[in-house]
Amino acid sequence: FPSHDKASICGGSRVLLEATSSIGANERFQWFTAPLTGNPVSETNTFLTPTLTQNTTYYLSKISNYKVGKTAITGNSTTSTGAALQFNVFQPIVLKTVKVYADETGNRFIRLLDSDGNQITQKIVNITQTGEQRITLNLSIPVGNGYRLELSGGKELKQTTTQPGFPHTVSGVMTIVRGITPAGNNTTLNYYYVRDWE
Repeated sequence: FPSHDKASICGGSRVLLEATSSIGANERFQWFTAPLTGNPVSETNTFLTPTLTQNTTYYLSKISNYKVGKTAITGNSTTSTGAALQFNVFQPIVLKTVKVYADETGNRFIRLLDSDGNQITQKIVNITQTGEQRITLNLSIPVGNGYRLELSGGKELKQTTTQPGFPHTVSGVMTIVRGITPAGNNTTLNYYYVRDWE
């Protein structure tokens, strides 16, 4: 975005800031008080500052929201652990939430692995109800190929054994390529565990 370094106002005044750039259907603006870190102070194209008594800088970002992957259980399903979905990322993303189906309550260990199978991070998710639900991951994932999102331990989750529909793609952002069996083999016959990525 174009930057505006200085604007003079009377002390003790508020300022209405406005983003004039166009945005797409899956995009929104975010205003920050630090360089794109922490929680945004506003998520609209305009932001009315609090009363300002000193020099203050605000930062503007435009982010995109997408969903990708199978959205629901279709056809036959079973439960397991140890398998993964393999995916490629074409621009940095934050994987906020996914949909899962559980037959039992309890902890699930979800790992993000690189293309060599090395662990990048692990989330322990305590599922307190059965059936369909969304779980929060908040995984920051840089550009790269061959990532895996794996259910490495804990209670089982449901996998789809028909109509996996690979690849699942958001053009220019990411693609879910295939499944990886618990034995480490590639498969396009099963869709494992995590659906409706957001």
